[in-house]
Amino acid sequence: MKLNPTLSMAMIIAFIATVLIVACFAHYTAGFGLPIPWWDEGQFLWPAQSIALNNTLLTEHLNPDRPIFLMLMGYSIVMGIIFKILPFSLEVGRGLSLVWIILSALLLGFIARKWSIRWLIWILISLFTISRPFVVASNIVRPEAFCWLMVVIAMAVANVRPWLSLSVLFLMPLVHPNGVLFAAAGSVAAGLTWPHMKRLFHRSDCIWFFVVCVAWSIMALHAFFHLNFFITDISFSLFAYPEPIFNKIQRILLNPEQSPYFIVAVGLAWFWKTRSPNRCWMAVLSATLLAVPAIRIQMWYTVFSAAGSLVSLALLLLWVSEQTTISTKIRGMTIAFLFLLAGWHLHRAGIMEGPRGYPHDMTWGWGMVTEKQDVPYITDQDRLAVAEKLLPLMSSNTPKRVKFSPEGDAFFFIEYAQNGLVGYQPVGGAPPADIVVFHDTRYIPNWAKNSTSNLFGGSFTSQQIHSRDTTETWTLIRPISTNEH
Repeated sequence: MKLNPTLSMAMIIAFIATVLIVACFAHYTAGFGLPIPWWDEGQFLWPAQSIALNNTLLTEHLNPDRPIFLMLMGYSIVMGIIFKILPFSLEVGRGLSLVWIILSALLLGFIARKWSIRWLIWILISLFTISRPFVVASNIVRPEAFCWLMVVIAMAVANVRPWLSLSVLFLMPLVHPNGVLFAAAGSVAAGLTWPHMKRLFHRSDCIWFFVVCVAWSIMALHAFFHLNFFITDISFSLFAYPEPIFNKIQRILLNPEQSPYFIVAVGLAWFWKTRSPNRCWMAVLSATLLAVPAIRIQMWYTVFSAAGSLVSLALLLLWVSEQTTISTKIRGMTIAFLFLLAGWHLHRAGIMEGPRGYPHDMTWGWGMVTEKQDVPYITDQDRLAVAEKLLPLMSSNTPKRVKFSPEGDAFFFIEYAQNGLVGYQPVGGAPPADIVVFHDTRYIPNWAKNSTSNLFGGSFTSQQIHSRDTTETWTLIRPISTNEH
């Protein structure tokens, strides 16, 4: 039965609004517990603030003497431009990640708008978007959510502007080191669909390649003027977790949670390379999304695995729906069976959520939980109480570098920078902090708690300066100078 266009549009709008409300509510519920303010967030936010204020990546909050190259900092530049308009804060930075996740879901739904099983695919997209990998990715200042958006953009334009898709993917290494894999995947997809690529080349595509060349040239020039630091930092990022290549391949091909979707994606990419080039692109990028967390294990990369599973499953269901040699009834039963089987499998793998306890009972990272309203991670009274203890130790003429633990807590005190309180997260041989504020909270997993004995590499004194709810304490830690011995 064909629905009235007005009614159909109303249903679509209502469906989108419902999913957005649930996604935003899950983001709000996660709060500062899922995850806690993380070390990595400072690596991206402090340079972004410096871009917004001074048009430079050099920031005193990480290292006053040199820029940091643990990544190529493209995401910090993007955020820095946005922070020229929006207020700078951890909350806004996390909110941007939510925006990227929502835009990705909407764009992926737009890609499926003409598919015969579009409503089933839209339901699938919504179930993934409100699942914990996407909720966590939307609630941390890291580039994974933005990378996912870039991948979906490449998928969306591959049918009509495949050279633009390639340009977007060639920019990804500037945002995240894993972008190298996506750039390579774009090259593979272009090779598989070369007749399609040649036919759809436009002169205007040269503009996008020019943009890519300019972006890479600027970053190369920036790296050249700090070559020793660039080599040191990038080498650390690339080789911090050495592992035999065989182990990585084994995880890609023999992981029961991911390998079925990877194999499906590879098979469909080959099947569609001449029949449907844009779907071939989607399948290749789906396989790449699934390969990334297998190549380098990190809990933040789970969103790539979830995204790859989503696209692979959607393409498989689409392929089944188009097998006209099979009766409509058998096709429908097969699609329903695959949908339910994959849902059960992904739920067991912790990728797709069930209704029980959602979203309050979501967990992450071997012990992180959603923030509870009765025991918040931090309150305005907490900030004021801690600041009152710190400000007498400093002044605008003699600022103190204060390292917070967790490091992301520094963003709760940025308003006191004018009073000499400099949030500090030393990286790359930077001088040590003058003092440390250690926030012990129920929301930090035991494995993530820093050892105070390693904060200064010497003797120190500690003093509890504030507490709340029996589980939330703030301790001031200061090194003992030689004159005090």
